[in-house]
Amino acid sequence: VCTFFLFYCIIQKGGIMKLVKFSEKLAKEYVSWKYAAPYDIYNLPSWGTMVQKGYKVTTPEGRKNSYAYKYQNNFVGVVTFKDMQEYIYVGIALSPNLCGKGFGQIVMSRAMEDYDKQNIRKKPFYVEIRSSFVV
Repeated sequence: VCTFFLFYCIIQKGGIMKLVKFSEKLAKEYVSWKYAAPYDIYNLPSWGTMVQKGYKVTTPEGRKNSYAYKYQNNFVGVVTFKDMQEYIYVGIALSPNLCGKGFGQIVMSRAMEDYDKQNIRKKPFYVEIRSSFVV
């Protein structure tokens, strides 16, 4: 997928990203993503290691609060929501070829809309962004 074209289409046409089940197949793809610096801090261990150590992403129950997105059948990202005492923590992972291009804002916005369609939210969202990554 051409990154510029993908970015342009989603901004211009909106709603063409598809919300899909965060299946084990997509979770394995997500875990295999390898990021170049400065995003390499987000590289994950192998699937086998994660299963052995009990990472939540390796189980259907652990993935139930995650929203996966595809564009033209390409997995572009996943957003996870965790209900905390004072807020709903939001985490995002993008396909490595989309990092640093402003695409996270599009995926995050869509995920928050999808979350609110499926949940009665009584707490604010909370998102942490590393200051070195802010565009």
